[in-house]
Amino acid sequence: MVVLDFSNRVSNFIDAADVSGNIKNSPDNLLYLNHIDSACKEAGMTSGAVYPFVGANATSHSFNFLNPAQFRIDWLGEVTHNNLGVQGDGSTGYGDTNLKPNAIGNNVFLGTYINTNNASASWDIGTLGFGLVTRWSDNSIIVNNSNIGNTVISSTLNNIGFTAFNANNSIIDLYKNTALIATINRTFTNQSSLNIALLGLNDGGLINRWSNNRQSLTLIVNSINKDRIATFSHNIYTAQRILGRA
Repeated sequence: MVVLDFSNRVSNFIDAADVSGNIKNSPDNLLYLNHIDSACKEAGMTSGAVYPFVGANATSHSFNFLNPAQFRIDWLGEVTHNNLGVQGDGSTGYGDTNLKPNAIGNNVFLGTYINTNNASASWDIGTLGFGLVTRWSDNSIIVNNSNIGNTVISSTLNNIGFTAFNANNSIIDLYKNTALIATINRTFTNQSSLNIALLGLNDGGLINRWSNNRQSLTLIVNSINKDRIATFSHNIYTAQRILGRA
């Protein structure tokens, strides 16, 4: 029998997100959260939002692991919630994180673990001047964190796995799983004051570009030391395997 020693952060998240024992009575869910906590600690993540999408319902999937009292997601439209994560219908469903890019600042680490392989003209995470597309309809990966338009950084035939970018004032590093796949110069202007959407793009207060990819973890936090990103990505992959998501 494995006995887990939970941090206050894990306990606080369970207290907020558990619905009738769907998390605290599941050994796999508890082990998963312990892995997510260890990954965040090792990477030095303390502010922003990490959404582990555990518990298989809209309520549990709405809470921020780093601080359940902040940036709770409002789910709108048709979104499917199950043990594999959250998935929009591609036409109405999305999540409003209640988190604005200007609350994170210039330095940001943004990423999502996708466990479906869909190419479409849609955004996985987005608001004006800020977002990520893991696989556009032409198989490109698109990053926007400059307020000067989208930057096509790379191309992919498979968006399954962890796609993320780590940005500071001058550059954006793009990662797929544990690999750094591109670095581009960044021209920074003021960050948006519009809420960041998941499974869609907040286009000036109107939602469009809905995604039908399934997310099993999404994060929007302050940028981290680039030497820690490969380990963090591997740890996230290991955590997803616990729940059969990878």
